[in-house]
Amino acid sequence: QLSGIFQALDIVDCYEWLRSKKLMTTTIVKCACPSCSCDVSGSSAVFKNSQRFCSDACANGHPNNEPCHDADGACGCTCGS
Repeated sequence: QLSGIFQALDIVDCYEWLRSKKLMTTTIVKCACPSCSCDVSGSSAVFKNSQRFCSDACANGHPNNEPCHDADGACGCTCGS
């Protein structure tokens, strides 16, 4: 019975269990930040206002012009500048 399995696991474990059983697929979408070029998957997304973002910086609108992932902009995206 699935409900007994899920009661014993936290949400991350449930997600991984579903993926391992091929009961769930990962959807990759573009970050909801209008100027971002990054892709984001459901497992790594930052959710805000029912939208998926690649980082906290993108989700918060880059209030200090910070890059989406790190100071070096390793992802190649320039949305925070």
